[in-house]
Amino acid sequence: MSQEPLGSYGHDRASSNEPTFGRPLAPDRLGSEAGAAGPADTVGGPTPPASSSVDHGSGGRRSGRSLVAVIAGSCFIIIGLAALVARIVFVRWGILYGTSAVSHVDAIVGALIAIGVALIAWGWKGASGKSVADGDANHGQPWTGWVSGVTALVAAGALVVSLMNLLEPLNPPRLATSACPGARDSSVPYVGITSGLEGDNSRLGPARSYPANGRFPAGCSIGFSVYCLGDPILDETGSTSDETWVTSRWLLVAKQPGGWRSDTARILSGENPERQFVSDAFVTPETAYDQLPLGGAPQCPGAFPYPGKTSLQPFDAQADTFTATASHATNMGLAVWVPPQQGFLNSNAYLQIFTPGAGPANNPGEAAPNGSKSVEWDYKDTLLSQFEPTAGNGGSRSGHVVILAVACLADNIPAFTSTAFIVGYVSSKTGPPTATTDIPNGLDKDRLARAACEAST
Repeated sequence: MSQEPLGSYGHDRASSNEPTFGRPLAPDRLGSEAGAAGPADTVGGPTPPASSSVDHGSGGRRSGRSLVAVIAGSCFIIIGLAALVARIVFVRWGILYGTSAVSHVDAIVGALIAIGVALIAWGWKGASGKSVADGDANHGQPWTGWVSGVTALVAAGALVVSLMNLLEPLNPPRLATSACPGARDSSVPYVGITSGLEGDNSRLGPARSYPANGRFPAGCSIGFSVYCLGDPILDETGSTSDETWVTSRWLLVAKQPGGWRSDTARILSGENPERQFVSDAFVTPETAYDQLPLGGAPQCPGAFPYPGKTSLQPFDAQADTFTATASHATNMGLAVWVPPQQGFLNSNAYLQIFTPGAGPANNPGEAAPNGSKSVEWDYKDTLLSQFEPTAGNGGSRSGHVVILAVACLADNIPAFTSTAFIVGYVSSKTGPPTATTDIPNGLDKDRLARAACEAST
């Protein structure tokens, strides 16, 4: 038996269906074998490369995640815009107030919109096929790209917060100070600044007999809804060595009406639902105080009546005084109007009847317990000295003036002008003033009443 060469053996094995080892296929055989159909190929056709199947599934999942991101981002932006509108409305209505509360809401609104923008941007990028799994598309992205993205999001949030404060600022530009903690200063008829040395107490009613239920720091703003009459409190700001003024006005801190607005203000801003009264003696006006209305019975507990109509006795030429009385008056003020064309240098002047150096007993201010007050009128120095050198009334050296007496709720705040007493007087160099029923035209009663109650500080 002869031995066959090794090459012949290899050739016989290669000619069979057994695999070959160590020898590359010829180009024609490579193409023939690569295209040959095996058992699996004959059923479903050629099997696609494994990498093609994986890439197709990854793209589908990526597209789904992108859609979810865009939808979630849109929801964030919608919620953020709704919160932005609510923030503006709530601040305007006085439901949301306080630096801390408003700042937190501003941050939430800015974050919601920034997150929404980021999610939408990420979703659009994924939908375009640029995913982290796609080769080296993001592998070589410089860190500056991430910094730019974060900077853009922060800028978007800051822009939203700035726009909110531009449209509805927390502190109205017309006010000198920010609001006190637990108080609002928007959508209110009157705003005042706390002027107590250590701040202002609030009480449950308009009198010191009511319990204290809060305290506001000094030098901040409080919004008030109405005023009520109560215990008279010495007003040290308006009082001097010549005048003593008390105030019977107690100011009610503005609150939201009961219901959802009150509940929302309590949750968001920590609003105290109790009534809080602050004495006007410890409040400096920041807006026009005559815009604050008098509260009704539901708002003003206690029985503190409004001053009655004022009566004025004829001028006492011996003592040079007027005496005025009004029931329930805590202060009394008097003033004189010098009409035009009456021969006086200070034509059309509205002047308080006040004598420097006469002391509180003889000047406008605090009334006696029965509501009466005597005020000295130095008409010779304050009126007769104002006659023109050449009188325009034919040289008679006399002229008409108007006297007004009115109860004052506080310094600078007269009672209703309808309660005032008005009378005309003829002033002459030949004798003391005498009463007359003649009232010249052009009198501004409200202005003269304010002059009667003005503080000399």
